[in-house]
Amino acid sequence: MKDLFARIPADGPFNPLTGIARRRMFRRAAAMSAMVAGVTGIAASAFVVLYYALAQPWEPGHDGPWEWLGPASDIVGSVSMAALIPVIVYLRRRVPADRLLGVLSVLGVLASCALALAGPLLVAGAITLETQFVVTGVGLPVVFGWLWRACRAAGPRDNVTPPSGNVAGVLPSRTARFGEWVAIAALAATGPAAIGLVLPAGSVGQSVVFGLAAVPGLPAYLAFPFWPLAAGHAWWRGDHPAETAQPATKVAPGAGRDVHVREHARRRVAPRARAR
Repeated sequence: MKDLFARIPADGPFNPLTGIARRRMFRRAAAMSAMVAGVTGIAASAFVVLYYALAQPWEPGHDGPWEWLGPASDIVGSVSMAALIPVIVYLRRRVPADRLLGVLSVLGVLASCALALAGPLLVAGAITLETQFVVTGVGLPVVFGWLWRACRAAGPRDNVTPPSGNVAGVLPSRTARFGEWVAIAALAATGPAAIGLVLPAGSVGQSVVFGLAAVPGLPAYLAFPFWPLAAGHAWWRGDHPAETAQPATKVAPGAGRDVHVREHARRRVAPRARAR
């Protein structure tokens, strides 16, 4: 997994010709993938809402003309999660100095792969619906945890100097704040949802706890696909830090003091030279 991140040309020696072109190409690829993830995610959410509204799967023996919406949501949702993987890699390479983001990026890629595989496997009958629920219940909190840290690390911060190697403002401020709030709301719903799973099935307590979890969780789930769509649109337009900016280089200890001494000596010698 580290080799995957290391091969992406996001930093390194500055080259005004090949470096800028490679970064722009990588940014455009990430933008297209993010927009695909957003559009397919919105479509998958719409299929889920329509499936429960029209097919009414809770009815015993339900079988009607709208049953196709369930498998469609699984397949399209899997495409959305697969398209999210390049976005995770892109943000990781643009913010290489954040260790927590590095760990969550690896976990986010693994979770996205599992979520992308769960839909087709369910439609093919290779796994049960309960197995998909387990994969979703474990994978989505990981993805939302990555989203929170990515928006915190890649969004612009006033009066904050990014660590060496980081690029401030990879995400526009509005997109970063939107992603943070979506992630916080989704993670806030994870605790009550986990508690509800251990309560007796069909009990009043379980219904109440699931209802409390749905208050922040359902809006966050429905809003999440709009974040990669907004991020991809911003990257495609070029709403990002100047790609011609040279990455920060390490300065040897004492180099700054030596430059200051030489500048001070030059200013003292210059008036004498003019007087002669």
